[in-house]
Amino acid sequence: MKYLAGFILTWALVVRMPINGEPADAVIDIYDTQYECIQARDSQKINGECYEVDSIIHSKNV
Repeated sequence: MKYLAGFILTWALVVRMPINGEPADAVIDIYDTQYECIQARDSQKINGECYEVDSIIHSKNV
């Protein structure tokens, strides 16, 4: 199953915001493609970044 998961890329729109006074990353939504993520970010005027979901799950720092 690990090999199959490598082919399914989804993208997360992530913003940095204060939570309990400390900066934290928050996922706004998940998209099928990087293009859809960027389009949503730009159309909603969100100051965030699009990251591959797999890179967020397996990373200690985004």
